Amino acid sequence: MFEVAKNTFREIIRDRVLYGLIAFSILVLGLSLILGKLSFAEQKRISLNFGFSAIHLSVVILSTFVGATLVFKEIERQTILTLLVRPMTRSSFMIGRFIGMQMVILVLLLGFSFVLSVVLLSFNQSWTLALVVALYGVWLESLVILSLSLFFGSFMRPSMTVIATISLFFVGHWLESLNFFAQKSSHTLILAVNKVCQLFIPNLERFNWREFALETMTRSIGEVFSSTFYSLFWVVFLVSGACLIFQRREFV
Repeated sequence: MFEVAKNTFREIIRDRVLYGLIAFSILVLGLSLILGKLSFAEQKRISLNFGFSAIHLSVVILSTFVGATLVFKEIERQTILTLLVRPMTRSSFMIGRFIGMQMVILVLLLGFSFVLSVVLLSFNQSWTLALVVALYGVWLESLVILSLSLFFGSFMRPSMTVIATISLFFVGHWLESLNFFAQKSSHTLILAVNKVCQLFIPNLERFNWREFALETMTRSIGEVFSSTFYSLFWVVFLVSGACLIFQRREFV
């Protein structure tokens, strides 16, 4: 499992798509610094908002588009047959791919954090607990997004996997609004749809702590722990589902 994770990490680190994404993110982070300097009011807030948006968008794109091809590339090239003749289960292969991808995301987040530190230093600011917690929320969300991508990728082609993952990404951030409207409505269909969505779609807005970080208001320890376990629940559920589906797939 850890050999697969190590090889996955090396494979993705060498991918040109990753470097294009890094260049785009650094460009946006630099733009955030320029826009903050041009603003007469709330310079720090504008720069940090753009900075966190760039980091969040980069992690989501990486988790979705690269995650969609984690399994498909091995099947398409038939290299999966060579891997599975070794003393390794299919579940170990899937979990190893997941761990390797998460190692890449963690390295990416650490790199972006360094660039964000430059933005903070330009305003004579340093890292606060609220900013660290907000970045931790981005990582928790990446766990869920990657799990979704891996789950759909276990039985879909990459294009359909991307569409399904992005769709659930938007719905996941809209769930709280749906719940609010459902509570204001007494329509049976709306209430039923809301209940189904709340049960079967991960609420990604639970990891969105950016606004609180901009206001230098950190979340409570209980909420952070609750969201952590919520993220891990979806990861275990989705990765387990991906492993079960992958075990039943035919490659020839």
